Amino acid sequence: SRETTYQEDTRDWQVVAASVVQLCRKLADDLQRAGYAGRTIGLKLRFSDFQTLTRDRTLAQPTADALTIRKAAFECLARVNGAVSSEGRLSRRVRLVGVRVGELSPLQALTPELDLLGGG
Repeated sequence: SRETTYQEDTRDWQVVAASVVQLCRKLADDLQRAGYAGRTIGLKLRFSDFQTLTRDRTLAQPTADALTIRKAAFECLARVNGAVSSEGRLSRRVRLVGVRVGELSPLQALTPELDLLGGG
């Protein structure tokens, strides 16, 4: 997993979205370097009042691809009720955002026909 805590709580959707993209890229690099792929992508949001929400998305096939992880993380973010207003602002101030990958499998143990690095 990877997460980032903001120096100042933010309501700026673009700041949070950019963080998610960066976290997914780093997480994919970590997975590939360690030789793992995962099926469950999780998103964590901690708000200024320290309430923490998590959302998960389980993929059909394991992946270590940054784009696939990012897509699933944004699907999770979209499931946070009322998270983004029509003006592109978050409804609550965010203190921390995190992305994780679970249900790990060693890359070499998976069947070769899986497209592990290009979208599962």
